[in-house]
Amino acid sequence: MNKIIQKDWVKSTLELRNTSLANKLCDSVKRNIIFTITWGSWVWKDAVLNNILANNENYIKPISFTTRLPRSWEINWVDYYFISLEELQKLRENWEIFEDTIVDGNIYWYTNAELERVFATWKTPVCIVNEYWVQEICKKENENLDVFKIFVLTPTARELANRLKWRELKNAITEHVKENEGLLSRESLIGIKKKVRTICKKRFSESKVWIKTAINGDIYDGFLVNDELIWAAEILEQTFEKAINWKITK
Repeated sequence: MNKIIQKDWVKSTLELRNTSLANKLCDSVKRNIIFTITWGSWVWKDAVLNNILANNENYIKPISFTTRLPRSWEINWVDYYFISLEELQKLRENWEIFEDTIVDGNIYWYTNAELERVFATWKTPVCIVNEYWVQEICKKENENLDVFKIFVLTPTARELANRLKWRELKNAITEHVKENEGLLSRESLIGIKKKVRTICKKRFSESKVWIKTAINGDIYDGFLVNDELIWAAEILEQTFEKAINWKITK
């Protein structure tokens, strides 16, 4: 995998590592499993997960909490639970926080109650998380809980740059139009594109660091290259099924 990444990514495929978790999943002992999907940036991770959720009722996406404000397209109690710092502190005082992490100055976390709610449905939670969350969640693993961690990549570095540009430009234009009652001047568009270039350069640099850290580390159980959405979702779902049924091979 290291050599592939250095040259460029490959077509949609999934490579599993011979991790301690893979060995544990071969012993046929039933445990609660949390699947996590982590990404560099803009690898269609939401689309991959949504495709799996739409086609397999055995999985569910837990709703995480955050202290940041909702974006224009986000819905409270659907995309996130949006609460205040004061409410977060109360949860911490009552030992209701399963884990938390800070991203861009905002706090994100899952509660014990939310994970218990998911497990009570007899469904398997699949969480979209960043690399900081994965590092924290690894500390929570025990004999009754395992976390199966997948890192998602774009097929090429150029594709990653293109997806970042498309997403940031789309979001920036949408927000500008909303704030200016549908108006978008030529001057405004030039300013937006300039701002987007700066943001994309920063995010692309961050993504390269995340990818290098993920590839060279030993945290992740597998790497998914998302080139074609339907196929990527299908092979990831098949991997989840194998993990749940203790059919992950060494």
